[in-house]
Order: sequence, then structure tokens, then C-alpha cells
Amino acid sequence: MHVLHHFLLVAAMLQTPGARDTTKARGPVRTALGTSSTQQQPQRKAQLVEYSDAYMTRATIHKYSSYTMLPVFALQYYTGNLLVKEKNGWKPAPQWVHDVHGPLAYGMAGLFTVNTVTGGLNFLGARKDPEDRTRRTVHALLMMAADAGFVATAFLAPDGPAAPVPIDPPRPHRTVAIASMSAALISYAIMLPVFREK
Repeated sequence: MHVLHHFLLVAAMLQTPGARDTTKARGPVRTALGTSSTQQQPQRKAQLVEYSDAYMTRATIHKYSSYTMLPVFALQYYTGNLLVKEKNGWKPAPQWVHDVHGPLAYGMAGLFTVNTVTGGLNFLGARKDPEDRTRRTVHALLMMAADAGFVATAFLAPDGPAAPVPIDPPRPHRTVAIASMSAALISYAIMLPVFREK
């Protein structure tokens, strides 16, 4: 009778959910976050990059001078287009167009100088930061190409130091100017938050 009682008790335990011995569940355990074990794997530490106050100041200057560039580009293109039409025999451009186009070019050169200096120094300052490195590099290369293009644009101007006489229409000047503006605008666009690495 004692043996029969013991047998029925063991049979009842095996049929009861949750009555199994769980002390043998050792080793890796699969979780929603991956595989964990009794000995935790060392986690890769995020690289800490510290930026100086000078870096942040240059970044602010760079950002707002880039914003200023957009209306300057638009006005420079508009006035330049009117001057090209005038040289092609269309109606004469208003006097304000003649008065504004040259000074705008100097203003644009000043803005690009500021952007090149602040952006170049910050590019060097962020060289150890792996985040968005590819995007920053492409931005810097495009802006350097735009810098070189604007220098060439000045030399190819109809009254510039390297201009043959006469240029009708001034295709090289206009073509290089538009290509340089395009490179600068693409460089500006890829730095917008929508293209930031996730």
C-alpha cells in the first residue's frame, strides 16, 4: 500500500503544470533583446567626443552664413541672367542690376571665405567623431569644389582678368557660376537633418 501511494503521488506531480524541476535550466537564455548568459558579454563602449566652445561658435557662424548664401545665390543668378540677356541684344538691364551684380559677387566671396574657414576648422575638429563622417566628408569636398569654381567664375567674368574680348554670350562665366552654385547647394542640402544617420 505504501508503494502504491508513492507511485500515485509521483504520477500526479508529473501531470501538474509547472511542477518540473527548473534548476537545471542553465546556460544561455534567449530573450527579446538577444542571448544572455550567466557571464555577461562585454558591451562596446560608445566613443565620447568632446567639442570645444570655439567649435560650437564656429558651427553657429557657419550655419547662419549658409542661410545667408541662399538669397545671395538667387539674387546673383537673377541679375547675372539679365546681364547676359542684355549682352545678347535683349532689352537693357536696369541700372540697379549693373550696380548690384558686382558687389554681390564680392559679398558672396566673403561669405564663402567665412564658410570655408569655419567649416574647415570644424571638419578637422570633428575628425575623430565617427558619427556622420561620410556625410561631413562629402559636404567638405563639394564646398571645396564650389570654392574653386567661384574663383574661376571671377576670372571668367566678361570684365574679369582672364576674360577674352568680347564674350557674347559669356558662356564660360555663366556655366562655371551655375555649376559652382549647384555644388554648393547640394553640399548645403545633404547637411539638412533629413539626411542625418539614424
